[in-house]
Amino acid sequence: MGASASYTLLLYLLAHEKELDENTSFISILDFIIKYYVRRNVTDTPNTRDLDSLTIEVVERCNSLINEKKKIDLATIIDAHLNSSKAKPASIDDFKKNLNDKMYVNNVGMTRYLLWKLDNITHTREYSPDLWLRNPNNETFVWTIEHIFPEGTNIPITWIDMIANGDKAKAEEIQAEFVHTLGNLTLSAYNSSLSNRSFVDKQNLTTKKVVNSDLKIGYKNGLSLNNLQFELDSVKYSLATIENWTLDAIKARTKTIVDTLIEIFKFENE
Repeated sequence: MGASASYTLLLYLLAHEKELDENTSFISILDFIIKYYVRRNVTDTPNTRDLDSLTIEVVERCNSLINEKKKIDLATIIDAHLNSSKAKPASIDDFKKNLNDKMYVNNVGMTRYLLWKLDNITHTREYSPDLWLRNPNNETFVWTIEHIFPEGTNIPITWIDMIANGDKAKAEEIQAEFVHTLGNLTLSAYNSSLSNRSFVDKQNLTTKKVVNSDLKIGYKNGLSLNNLQFELDSVKYSLATIENWTLDAIKARTKTIVDTLIEIFKFENE
């Protein structure tokens, strides 16, 4: 998730875990660090060049506490990050604005992480494949980002009809503005099987042998990310249940995804 600048701090804290306050666990610190770097990588604030100096500052604060025979507490870690003169994160409003933007274009790696997170917090035992599985021949991820409304330049007529009532220019306009937003994205283990196919074909469940495992393909595969409910015209749908994929559906699913991510990654008291 692009948090390598935090490694020095985390190694320091692991080496001094006995010096943590009784109400502060390493996991609680790690949870905060994850939130900080998700916010940082989505908004590109603060600048990368300021992250190393931030780490040094936090380590120095912790070391000062130890020298004073005090314990390291979570509040110190949080204060050092959120109130840093150089490395203060973007506001919650900026975070939300960026999440609503073309996330796939702006940061494909973070987009994949966020989609994984959405699935991870809600998946059940019914179907919870390893979304970090890699192909043994080239180490690429088996599960990659899938565009529901296709991103290709030659939009298939079935999609022009569904999303723009047969208006090609309108379909291209919608594609340019919304195809890379979070609401139009999911994860798939075999994107070439979906590609530019119709929405109905993309929904239907099939199984492919991938890395010696039978992986379910299609939006009805039981993946929690595809079952995430969003509201449209006072009716709840999911990617697996909705019959037509429209601009309103993309907007509604984007809103649900963004609102959920805000709740997951907001700082305390925001």
